[in-house]
Amino acid sequence: MDGRVSARIATPFGVKTYPVIQPGKVAEQAFNTRQDAVDAGTASVVVTSGSGADATTMTFDVPYAAASCD
Repeated sequence: MDGRVSARIATPFGVKTYPVIQPGKVAEQAFNTRQDAVDAGTASVVVTSGSGADATTMTFDVPYAAASCD
């Protein structure tokens, strides 16, 4: 295994998939809600390393705070 991973970030406002993230790099995503305010919620992040029978997948439910443009 060379340390690369893939990731999928899912929120009620959209989904973004990163097929390859190199070691030492980061992946982040801002979703445009087109709303003046959003309630607190949870983003689901699925990270996979390796492939085939050697693949390891981890899922993280990451909370985010409510926010507004006021």
